[in-house]
Amino acid sequence: MKRKAHTARAAQVRPALLVVVHPGSLCGSFWFNGGTAAVLRPLLREIAKWPGPVVGIANALHDELDGDDEVAGAYRPAVCEEFEADGFTDELRAAVIRLLEAFPAETVRAIKVTGAWVGEDGCASFVAEELRRRVGGSVSVEISEFAARQAAGA
Repeated sequence: MKRKAHTARAAQVRPALLVVVHPGSLCGSFWFNGGTAAVLRPLLREIAKWPGPVVGIANALHDELDGDDEVAGAYRPAVCEEFEADGFTDELRAAVIRLLEAFPAETVRAIKVTGAWVGEDGCASFVAEELRRRVGGSVSVEISEFAARQAAGA
């Protein structure tokens, strides 16, 4: 979908990769599902200040970034590549495959997953699990403590 040079951050040897799942869902959908500024701001700070490459997995709500300066202001300058995948497992799985083709496990020292949503049916959780399965323990894959959590029963 989108690729731009990862200038100063690219100089790192085996950087940690940040995967932002469905950043558009951090706009209206986030607030609709009970999100608060106290939850969103640390998540956005992590994205904006990430010292390595930032990769996005965009969904149908990605255009909501156009109306949300706070989320777009943290995400757009940081992201170096994007892949499209809505919340369907086949699409998310394909995005993970493309992500690992662009950033092979042997080129990163760790992968952190953030964005929306963490929980039983959450896309960020699915992406993290699929990454773990595909890298087979060769690289640490963690879910960020700042990732948006699904509300109980959601």
